[in-house]
Amino acid sequence: MFHFANAMRIEKKNLSEKTSVGIGPVVDWIEIKSMEDLLELYKKKKRLPKQFWIGNGSNLLASERAKNLLFVNLSGEFAKIEYDGEYLDAGAGVKISSLLGFCTCNGLSGLEWMAGIPATLGGAIFMNAGAGGKSVLDYVKSINCFSDGKKVCLKEFDFAYRKGVEKKILSAKFKLEKKDKRTVINNIRANKMLRIARQPSDKSFGSVFKNPGKFYAGKLIEECGLKGKTIGDAVISEKHANFIINRGNATFEDVYSLISMMKEAVYKKFGIMLEKEVKIV
Repeated sequence: MFHFANAMRIEKKNLSEKTSVGIGPVVDWIEIKSMEDLLELYKKKKRLPKQFWIGNGSNLLASERAKNLLFVNLSGEFAKIEYDGEYLDAGAGVKISSLLGFCTCNGLSGLEWMAGIPATLGGAIFMNAGAGGKSVLDYVKSINCFSDGKKVCLKEFDFAYRKGVEKKILSAKFKLEKKDKRTVINNIRANKMLRIARQPSDKSFGSVFKNPGKFYAGKLIEECGLKGKTIGDAVISEKHANFIINRGNATFEDVYSLISMMKEAVYKKFGIMLEKEVKIV
């Protein structure tokens, strides 16, 4: 086992228990709880496997190749939220549900549309998660990331639909609107109910594909007659065709075969090449 100067250690974790779709091999995993931990990891990076930073694993499909990576998860000081009366500062390891809970307690409005997104803030910023025509980077004022062994603050950054800040995110700062707590609670509840009504709650990694331009990927897939299509224990959701469900024992190969089928069918019928939203490793 590789030894660090502090209390950090590399452990074995089953990615099927760390991803929302419930698929993945046993991998090397390390928890980073402070900047000191992160700097120690950086010093040893040449002697370690290639890193893959993981949040809540809600947008990830892992193959056997993931065994060759070191999965880095931020917690501790990177899972804290602070509000100074003007700006909200949240760590990359903060879950969206915790972020919204903090907003509720402090009467901060602007992020209620994120209700039900099963991600960490770091993952949401990395891919510019969104819903209902809104995206997280529309609300971010600055981002702290880790680059070349030091913390770097970004106050300007490029982003687009489902294309975020593809760096090692440490934290982000928001300027939100003060509102009555009851208003924030009601907004969160309404957005959560809308998500429940539209999307399946079964094991999945969320949307398979990005929406191409003015079209909806789910509608295109549905019009190809693929709702309910099954390979192994993986099935294209009857509720929303842009979701693949793990019914219990689906494999990477089952899911990847369905992804390929969906992409090929849409291109053949509509001449549209869908782009994957899910991250595959």
